[in-house]
Amino acid sequence: MLGFSRSPKKETETFDPVEAVVRLAELNPASALVDLQPAPGAGSAAKLGKSSFLRQYRQLYRDGSSFYLTTPDGLKVDQQPLLQSGKATVLLQFLHQQTPVKVECLVLGRFQLLPELVGTLDFKVKAAFKLQSLSPLNKEERRKNLRFTVKNYGDSRVSLTSQIHFEVYLKNPGSVPQNRSPGGGGGRAETGPAGTTAADRPPA
Repeated sequence: MLGFSRSPKKETETFDPVEAVVRLAELNPASALVDLQPAPGAGSAAKLGKSSFLRQYRQLYRDGSSFYLTTPDGLKVDQQPLLQSGKATVLLQFLHQQTPVKVECLVLGRFQLLPELVGTLDFKVKAAFKLQSLSPLNKEERRKNLRFTVKNYGDSRVSLTSQIHFEVYLKNPGSVPQNRSPGGGGGRAETGPAGTTAADRPPA
């Protein structure tokens, strides 16, 4: 009989909303665009506009695994009951160092804030939506340019030019077609009798 060994199953990483909100606090965004996610097969997402994160001492205010958002500026009256039902799912989008970041969240409802908490916030608001992350933060890296940091280790009064110079050379000259110029021009060599070029013929 032949014995077959089974490879051990890969342990799937479990999502922890506490770790997600800690990561969100590290990025510390000030605001985000809010899209109300539709029910399965119910159409496209509804754009609710821009909303601000509640911040305390210039840092994201969080309550355990949750955080708070102000009312989106594009929220319609007929959409308010759904956001307050505790079953709505939204997609938050913001930029961190010019990189788009997305995170899907569950809206737990709209809550009145305690007066002692309101006094410590960076801006005054009496009520806010309480959210909890449903997925890890997703960074959409779509870089089309180089990023670099310029550091002046000499005289700080001398300005530095943030430029990068590249040296380009042709590795295989034989790959350039003979009837085209190396610079990419489309001019063809002028030919005469018996296949001679203009450079081979004596002047008239």
